[in-house]
Formats: sequence, structure tokens, C-alpha cells
Amino acid sequence: MGNEKKTSNSQDDVLRDLVAELKNLKECVGKTYDQNIVCSAICSLALTIEQRYPKLYTCVPTLIARIHTSFRPIEECQLEDTIRGCIDKLFRSLENKHGELFVARALGYVTVAKHGLSEFELEDILSCDDDVLNDVYQFWTPPIRRLPPLLIVRLRHDLNRYLVNRGDSGVQIMGWYHRQFWEAAQDRYTKDKDTCQRLHAGIADYFMGRWSGDVPKPYKDKHGESEAIRYVASQPIQLGNQMNERKLKSLPYHLAMSGNLPDLKKECLLNFDFLIHNLLCLHTQDLLDDFDLTISLFPGEQDLRSLSQAINLSAAALTQDPRQLPGHLLDRLEHIQGLQDLLTQCRQSPYPYLLCSHFLLKKPGGQLVRTLTGHNSVIDSLDLHQYPEGKLVALSASEGDNLIKTWDVHAGKELKSIPAMQSKICKAEFAVDGEIILQVYQDKIYGCNSGGDVKYTIVFPAISVTTAGPKQSNIVAISEKEFVLWDATTGSELKRKELPPKLKPDSLECISGSENFVAFTGEIMGYLCVYNVREDTFSRVVKMKDDEDINSMAITSDETHIIISKGLDNVVLVDIADLNEIRTLEALKHLQCIDKIYSLYGSMVVCNDKIVCISNETGSEVSSHFPHSISLVDVRTCDLKLFVTRSQDNILRVWDRARKDVQNKLPQQSNRIRKIMPMKNSRYALIRRQDKEQTTAIYEIYDLLKHGVIKRFALDTNVSEEVLLDDDDTLIVSTKNDKMKAISLETATIVSEFEGFLALSNEVRSINGGKEIVTQTRGRQSLKCFDTKTGKVTKIIQLSTSDKKYLVETFVASSDGQIIACVTEDETFLVCDAEKKRVIKTLRDKDIGKDVSDIGLEIDISRNGMYVIGSVQLKRPNVTTPFVWNKEEETCSILFDEEELKSYKQQGKSMNDLEMYNTKVIKDELLAVGYMDGAIRLWDLKLGKLHMKLSGHTDVLDLVMAPGGTFLMSYCDMEEENLMRIWDVDSWECVATYLHDK
Repeated sequence: MGNEKKTSNSQDDVLRDLVAELKNLKECVGKTYDQNIVCSAICSLALTIEQRYPKLYTCVPTLIARIHTSFRPIEECQLEDTIRGCIDKLFRSLENKHGELFVARALGYVTVAKHGLSEFELEDILSCDDDVLNDVYQFWTPPIRRLPPLLIVRLRHDLNRYLVNRGDSGVQIMGWYHRQFWEAAQDRYTKDKDTCQRLHAGIADYFMGRWSGDVPKPYKDKHGESEAIRYVASQPIQLGNQMNERKLKSLPYHLAMSGNLPDLKKECLLNFDFLIHNLLCLHTQDLLDDFDLTISLFPGEQDLRSLSQAINLSAAALTQDPRQLPGHLLDRLEHIQGLQDLLTQCRQSPYPYLLCSHFLLKKPGGQLVRTLTGHNSVIDSLDLHQYPEGKLVALSASEGDNLIKTWDVHAGKELKSIPAMQSKICKAEFAVDGEIILQVYQDKIYGCNSGGDVKYTIVFPAISVTTAGPKQSNIVAISEKEFVLWDATTGSELKRKELPPKLKPDSLECISGSENFVAFTGEIMGYLCVYNVREDTFSRVVKMKDDEDINSMAITSDETHIIISKGLDNVVLVDIADLNEIRTLEALKHLQCIDKIYSLYGSMVVCNDKIVCISNETGSEVSSHFPHSISLVDVRTCDLKLFVTRSQDNILRVWDRARKDVQNKLPQQSNRIRKIMPMKNSRYALIRRQDKEQTTAIYEIYDLLKHGVIKRFALDTNVSEEVLLDDDDTLIVSTKNDKMKAISLETATIVSEFEGFLALSNEVRSINGGKEIVTQTRGRQSLKCFDTKTGKVTKIIQLSTSDKKYLVETFVASSDGQIIACVTEDETFLVCDAEKKRVIKTLRDKDIGKDVSDIGLEIDISRNGMYVIGSVQLKRPNVTTPFVWNKEEETCSILFDEEELKSYKQQGKSMNDLEMYNTKVIKDELLAVGYMDGAIRLWDLKLGKLHMKLSGHTDVLDLVMAPGGTFLMSYCDMEEENLMRIWDVDSWECVATYLHDK
């Protein structure tokens, strides 16, 4: 494509040579009347020219020469002086040969098509264009009203390589070889607005399937009005397992460009089936682009604007799993007018989805404008720059995925993704008025252009790095002994100075630069010093009052003061000339542990881990904005209107200060939920709340379908343990006076009190279908069983012997009550036969394996009592992993993934990721184990081997499953993820996910 950049003189020279050779050829063959000889000679010359001048401006005339006939006058064979003229002449030649209307429509459709068209698509579209068909069939009425496919084949042949094939969505589509062809075709065939809309409408009708199958299309020709079936291919969104990607990509665009808003809403943007398949097939940004185009063409459509904002706010969740769409839209848009039909479609989604009983998610139209998603790991660095033309660009870097990304903040689009030059990037920062991107590492600084190409490399063991000087034209870094200044444009060193003797920078220091000053700290942020760029001097080194360390700082926009956050909640104003503290900004004392401070246009922007505050530089006027539920780390702005924040996750959030916060407030509860117990009737759940004084236990029966409490009662006591029996009415509780009582949920009264007293730290288990209760004895040396109806002791299982005393720490029981397993205080694992009232197996660390150092408290048991599961601490690697004792074979197996360990060692990963966190026995056959690496590993209990590994999380997991249930829930509550997954335990398919704003 660079060939067209030749000078006009060289183009003219080549064209003159070409014309001269063609004239000579014409004169030489002018006397012969054999057309074959003439055509052969012309083609021979054309091939010679192509080999000698393989340029765009010679290839086009060559093509024109090929399609000229021998009997045409020499005047008609004149070549144009410019490439554009040659292309226009080629189009005229094609129109003369194939018909003006046919060529105009065929090339017009190809030109306006968003992603090009295949030959079959173009044939179907032209077969529905009655203007073309009337022109083609002027003298004949065909039995089937369709375009003869040979017309397209001939046109493509004459266009040769300038209409090329390329792959798109598994289809070979036609598109222009060169942009100059596209521009020429656009000006010639689509410049008229009505014509352009007609072309878009034709393509939209095709992808909408308006005239597909046996649907006849009306038309009018010289014989009058009629209708005919066009036998056009149908366009379902999905056929079997195959998505119609061509339709999903093209239909919204062409409906919007044709001005067909009703069909655009009905078929695409307010059609749940289209939205969900679009997200399943394409990227979330592709759908948002369709909304942006529509809103720009129809700015008054508030319903589309609200829906677009909602999808944007849910971009992270939808990118992770598009099936979350119905749950997110129902939460975010419940009270938005004009979208009720779409929400009805959401409720009828064929995909399972999770919906919170209270609306948790941010609403469109609020201060949160959009989210920028694309990183796969926590974002470690953020910078923001506004270019002179108004474009606002964010720069982010993540050590986890080793990527640097630039973002168009106003459009909400990723501009560029640049691989980091090496691992463990510290930060990425703009310099030289946005022309240079700095990649900062512990030992190197790379200066790159906006495309990521490295312009220079600085080798320096930097502790802290920033930019300073006019338009961030300098790079400043400090090491343990030196202060160095570089030119940010070239990377050349400007200054290198030894640091003042009193200043001893350590591994973590603060630094802040302005046009003429650089402020930095020493001895782990305990001392302050300022470098004057113009005078090339250091200030005196001062120690902060009250020995408080500096958390963050910023030089004011007028360069007269430094705003410093120090200690827990002190923000002070320091004179930059003598580094004396002028005053404390009392209005900011409510903000504890300020992470970042910036000064801009006489204002100060600060943030802690929860909120952003804006104030004047004196701190007298303070306003709070943008509350975060995820720990806030950094905030940037260029105009004090639009803000970008970075949190402890992989998302950048864009906020508009001028908007109002429309977030729904959750109903406030004075009593916190302490426990949720599923009931046998899965429609209901039993909830225990505790008052602040922990003197009253409040129980609620919650209707999960109607999202409301149907019964509530209180116990004037502090409950430590409880178990709900299978009758869904009897609740067994252990109270603060160490007694166990049975309570009827129906009457909310105590129906019986159990014999004896409980241990101070006790556990309660239900066995035999709720007929019996097991708990520790008062001294925790034995287990005792109670009849739940009478409250009488039915049996006592002795654990301790005359030789050995055991104190029960925790225990579990099989559902039939036959087998009870417990872990004692001295880390002994005991398995008991409840019927025989004795210990049948004693396991210590050496009995389980030679590499075992300790026995853990994680314990489980299969419902049939065949498999008893415990946890052990291994010596190498030093991780906790499960083990299983097989009752039938009396064998013990450690469940550890040795192959994964080898892989981790080869990749240099942390062995801690193989630490187990939670277990659930599935159908008495498998053990599901959640690990620190976010994986769920399924272990075959009989074989003691890994059955399957489930992926989808990135961090430590909780596993939740109702007894005998068919679904397993995994949940990671780390701020970086906050993801919930539902797994079908028969197929082990993830059937639903939920990622909330937190």
C-alpha cells in the first residue's frame, strides 16, 4: 500500500511510457483485421508492463487495456493522469460492458457492507433488488425471478484482483483490494443519501431474512404489479450449535444506516435473543459499538441510551459470561421506562441466571459512566492524559497479565494493547505531553512511542520514578545514593547527582514532580527533600513532625506548597521554599489512610480506599464523590469533571462528577445475618440474625420466590450452634447457658430441653433423618447422642481410654449415624462406629503418610459413611491437602495432584496455590475441593485419584451445596474476582455465573 506514495512526476513518466507503448502497438496492429491477433498482442504487452511496473498506478491502466477491444478508436483508449482517474475510467468501462445499474448496485452493496459480502450473499441481495432485475430482464420474463449468477462471475473476472476474497466468520467475502478503490466506489455509487440508505436497507433485509424461504416479494415491472419468491437463504440467529456471526455483526449496522429504527429495536437492540447471542458470539465492545452508532444517529432514544449504559456497566461480567445478561439487566433497568418488554424477555431467558432479591448493581444514568475492561489481572498502574484535540486517553499496566493498555476514555474503547518489555512492571506513565509512554521496572526504564515501539532504554536501579519539567519532558529517578534526570524524548542523561547525606532512600519511597520541582522522601518516607530543576539544587532534608511517615504527596499547581498525607489521618500544607509545615487541613481528617493526592487547577484530589474527595488547596471546601465497595487505589482526572479510578481488580471505572448518584439504597438492617440454613422445602430458608449486643437471636423464615420474610421470632439468648431437622419445623439450638433446646418454628416456642450440659465450645449434628442429635460431652472426651423427641441421651461413645485422653475439637457424622469421625485437640483423627459405641480407627500423621507433618481440622464424610475425609499438612511442598480413609478397604490415600506440582515447578509458580480451602462430598462418590489457585478438583474417593479439574475462578474458593442437591456453588469473595458459579453435579457444566459490582 506504500506504492501510491510515489511522486506525481514518476507516476506521469510511467503513464506516458505506457501510453506511448500502447499507441505503438495500435499502429502496428492497425492494418490487421484479425481480432484474436490484436487481443493477444495487447495482453502480451499488458503482462510485460505488469512485470516491469508492479505498481497500483500501472496495474489499473493495464486492466483497462485488457478489457478494451481492438476496434475501439484510439481516442477512447486515452489513459488518465492520476490513480483516481484510472479507477473511475475502469468503473466506466465496467458499466459500459455489464450495464450501468447492475454495476452501480453490485459495487455499491460491496462498498457499504460493514464487513464485505460473499458472492452468494451479493447474489441473494441483488435478486431482491427489483430495479436491477427489471434492468436485466428488459426483454424476457424468467420463470424464477433471481439474478443470473453468471453476471457476478463475469464482473468479478473483469475486476480481477482488485475485488479480493478474505475470510470472515467462516465465509469467503469480497472486499476492495485498496482503499483508493473503496473511496472511488463510495463517491461514485453511494454518495447520494437516498441511494446509500437504499443499499443499506437491501443488506439489512437480507440479514433480517425478510424475503427468505417461501416468502414472496412484491415487485412492479413493465407488465404491472406482481410478486415472486426469490429463494433467498434464511438467516436464523443460530442453526444447531453454529451462530450466525455474519448476521450478528452486520444487521444492527445496516438497519441503523438505513434509518430503520423500528426494525433496529425490534430485531436487534431491544431483542433479548439477539443481544444474548451477540454477546455469546462476539465481544461486548462490538455490541456497544452498535449502540453508540445508533445513539449518534438517533440521539433522542433514551431507552437505548439507558440500555447501552447498563451493558457498559456490566461489561466485565458479560465478558466473563454473557449468560449473566438477564440477571444484570433486570437489576439495573427494573425501573427504566420503555424497557419493560425487554425485561419480560429477560425473565423468559432459556439460560439459567442468578438475580439478587435486592437490587445491588449500579444504575445507568448515575455518576459511574462506564467501565473499561480488558485486563485479565489486577491493574497496578494508571495514568491519564488529554491531548490538544480533546481526546482523553487512559494508560494502564498490569503485572499479572504483563500488558500495558491505552484507552479512549470518552468512547470507552481500548486503543492499544502492548506487551510489557519484561516481567514485573512497576508502572506505566505518560511523558512529553503524551508522546512517550514510559515502562518502569526495578532495573530499567523503557521509553516507547504510542504504538509500543521502544525508542530508548535506561538502565538504572530506581527506587522511585516520576516525570517533571514542562509537559513532563524529563524523567526523574532516585536510587539508594543518586538522583538522576533524563530527557524523556531521547532518553539522554541530563543530570546525575549524589543525594544529600541525611537522605537514605529505602525500598519504598514517595516522589512527586512538577514543572520546576521534584519532591521525594527518604528512609521509608520519614524524611522530605525537594530538588529545584532550574537551579539544580537540593533543599534541606527535614523529618516529619511526630515521626509520622509520608503516605503520599503532591506539589500544588502554583508550585508554592506541597500537600502531604502523613500518619493515619493528617494532611498538612508545607511551604516548598523552606519545607516548614504551614497548617493541618482539618477538613480532611475524616479521611484515614489517604492513598493518593493530586493538585490540579488550584484544586486538590485525594482518595483513600473507599472514596474520592475534591477540595481547594487550602482544604476549606471538601466534597466527597464516587464511593467504592472495592478497595480504591488511585484516581486521575484532567479537568475535574471526568474521573478514572483504579481499584483492587482488573477494571477501570469512569465517573462523571456532574451527574447525580442514582444508586438504589439497600434496606438497612440493624441485625446482621449470622447463618443461613436451607430447608427441606427448597422454596424457603431459615435465617438467624444477631443483635449488636449479641443477647438476642432473631430467626426468620424467608420465602425465596416472593423475596420476603413470612415468619419472624426472637430468642432471648445468644445461640452458639443450631441444626434444623428434616421436618422443617424443629430447630435444635445450643444456648449460652450450655443447654440444648428444641424449638418449634410453627409455634415459635420451646418444645423440649435436652438432658445435661454441653461443652463450652460445642458442635451439634443431626443423624438418622433428624431422629437423633450428636454433640460433645461437657468435658469433650466423648460424644453423646440424644433422642430429638424426648431430649434423653440414647448412647455415649467413649473416645478416651485409660492410657490416652482425647479432647474433641470437631466432628462429622454420616447421615445414617453409623459412622462418626472427629479430630482431637492433639491432632489425632478418630473414626467411630456409633452402633458399637467405640473407636474403630485411629490415625496420626505418620499413619497417613511419611510426608505428613500435621492433621488439620477440615473434615467431611460421605452420606453412607463409606469414605471419611480429613486434611493434612505436607512437609514438601508445605501445603494443606485432603486425604480419604476407605472404611471397606481400611486404606488411607493422600489426595494431591503431583502432575500439577511438576507443572508449577516448571513455570515457577507459588506452591501455595495448591493449598486446599474447602471440601464437599458429591453423591458419596466424588470429593470436590476448592483450592487457592481457583480450581475445583474432583477426586474419585474409591480410587483416590483425580477425576476432573474445573476452572473458572482465579483465587481461593468457598463451596456450598445443599444436602442431596444437584448443584454446587463455588464463590470467590476476593475483591479481585467476586465471582459466583453454579455447577451441575451430573454433567459438571457451569450452568450460571454471577459477578456483582463489588
